[in-house]
Amino acid sequence: MPQLNLAARVRTDTGKGAARRLRRNEQVPAIFYGPNSQPVMLAVKYVDLKTLLRSASSENVIFQLQIESGQGTDSKTVMLKELQVDPIKPVYYHADFYEISMDKEITLNVPVHLVGTPVGAAKGGILQHVRRSSRSPASPGISWNSWRWMLRPSTWGMRFT
Repeated sequence: MPQLNLAARVRTDTGKGAARRLRRNEQVPAIFYGPNSQPVMLAVKYVDLKTLLRSASSENVIFQLQIESGQGTDSKTVMLKELQVDPIKPVYYHADFYEISMDKEITLNVPVHLVGTPVGAAKGGILQHVRRSSRSPASPGISWNSWRWMLRPSTWGMRFT
């Protein structure tokens, strides 16, 4: 699996006006934070963020964030914690990047998609899909495909994506 990268630059302007100027210049205001880091305000190119999200295999994607500042470029391992999106237009308002450690376990929301028709529903019953996602602990060093095989979705009648 190829390593995904995203370039970002440190920004100093704050507030609504500065965020609007960034969006007009096809950039997305963002923030980088983590348990062992100070929060850093960033600006990310809209096209680069959109390309990264389209190339990702799931919503819980881990990638390298290249942060450009006055002192040079710093690379951090992050995941997209939150992305604010306009409900009507295809516009990203703000992104939150959370620093993770590759040797510590993290808890993720994994979407659950039911596969096939249950026996009860085929006989006239009604399926009540109560849980749409499941919180699962995972190690960032394990690839998603090997983690998915450990879950054995075929035995549960569920598919994890």
